[in-house]
Formats: sequence, C-alpha cells, structure tokens
Amino acid sequence: MWVRNAVVLDQVILTATGSANPFLAGTYPYLKNMLADFYALGLTSEDQGWFARQRLIKGFTTEPLLYLKWYTIGKIQFLFEKPWLYQQIDDWFPALSPWNHRLHAAICGFGAAGLLYGAVVSRRLRAVAAFGALFLALYLLFVPTTLYAYPFMAFLMLGTAFLLCEGMRALRSARRPHRFVDRMALEQARWDSPQPPRRGMFGG
Repeated sequence: MWVRNAVVLDQVILTATGSANPFLAGTYPYLKNMLADFYALGLTSEDQGWFARQRLIKGFTTEPLLYLKWYTIGKIQFLFEKPWLYQQIDDWFPALSPWNHRLHAAICGFGAAGLLYGAVVSRRLRAVAAFGALFLALYLLFVPTTLYAYPFMAFLMLGTAFLLCEGMRALRSARRPHRFVDRMALEQARWDSPQPPRRGMFGG
C-alpha cells in the first residue's frame, strides 16, 4: 500500500489523505460526546487534524490514565468485541448469530495467544506478529470500528492455526515416550518368558 501510494501518487501516505476526521473522532474516550462536539465546533476537515492533536496533548496531560486505557484496552475492545457487520449478520441469520459470535471470540482469543507465543518461539511467526502489531498500532490511532479489525483477522487466524499446530505437536510428542516404553516392556516380557523347546525339522 505504501509503495503503491509512493509510485502512483508521488507521495508517501501512511494512512489516508482524509484521515483527520477519524483521527479526531478517536480522541474521544469511549466516544463520549463525540458527535455533539463535532456539530458544535463546525470544524472544517483542515482544522480537524490540528484540533485532534490539541485534544491528545490535553487529554494525556490532564487525564493520562483514562487516555492510556482508551488508546490500548478500550479501543481494542471496541475493535474486536464484535465481528464486522454483526448487526446485519444478526438480522439475516439469527439462528447462526450466537455461533458466529463464539467463533469470532475464539479466533480473537486463540489468535492473540498464538501470535504472542509464536513471536517468542518461531522466527517466521515473529515477522507476522511484528506486522500485525504495526497494523494494530495504526488502527488504534483512529476511531475504533469493527471495519478496521476486519483486515487484522487474517493475522489472528494465522495465530490460531499456529497455536493449534503447536498443541497437536505437543500431544504427539507426549505420546511417543509412552509408546516407546510400552514397546520396550513388551520386548522384555517376551525375552523373560520361558521359551518352548525348539524341535528339529523332523520332530527330533
């Protein structure tokens, strides 16, 4: 995306050219009074970026714990608590809605655990986790919506798959020593048991 923007548009665009509006909306902890302030201020799109930076400076200065929680746990909860288009899915497929939410929660939970574990034990997944952390950090700058979490689900699916593969590998490794011990015990019992006398070719 960044390379494409640099080649096609002749400029480096990290997020978007019209990102001031979602950037400003993201400075309202838990989206409280966001729309009321937007309508009351009547800021143009050019002014919104400046006002957003002023709100961030004031917020982290006067209420650092609230803003720190909002820009980490709070926005992550808003992003991943529900699947994308969950309202439409609930309306279109009400019978599947509970399963859809459970599957989404499982992928998010296992995926996050898999990425964290993989970042420690796997060089390949370490790169995936690093890219995922970069994308997540970019998403946390703006207003949290399930739409922003949708591209990140691919990283969580990779983390889930890695965790499942590691679990299956651990189970196989745990079962192999028992099979080896059982085979050795069987061989030992066969050698210790009294052997019938061998007969010759003609019964002698």
